Amino acid sequence: MNGRRPTPWGIVAIAAGAAGLVAAAGLLPTPVQAVLVAALVLAGPGSVLRIWVPMPASTAAVLVPAIGLTTLILLTTAMETLGHWQPAASLLTLSGVAIVGGLSRWRAARGAPDAPVPAGPAGIAPTRTEEAP
Repeated sequence: MNGRRPTPWGIVAIAAGAAGLVAAAGLLPTPVQAVLVAALVLAGPGSVLRIWVPMPASTAAVLVPAIGLTTLILLTTAMETLGHWQPAASLLTLSGVAIVGGLSRWRAARGAPDAPVPAGPAGIAPTRTEEAP
């Protein structure tokens, strides 16, 4: 995973997280909220995983929604087992994970402002455009 740079999956993760936040607010009609929750569940957690784990597109098409559904099942099972059933909290948790996951990749791509640049061959520091993808 050389050359950490923003990916379309980061944008998907952030958009899915934003959809979940809007749905958690509860201000929209129920059918619209259902579509937003479906977008969060099917695209959010799986796209965060896809950001950091390289995989073929055909695998991602299956794994992204499966990871989202699995995450939701685990989260709701944990809430029910602990006796703290809070659907709004689960939406906020999944939304937060999606947004923070998408933004963390962008932060890693930009690097810290004062971070030293590793030296390339012969001690020459490469520019951003010279780094391997």
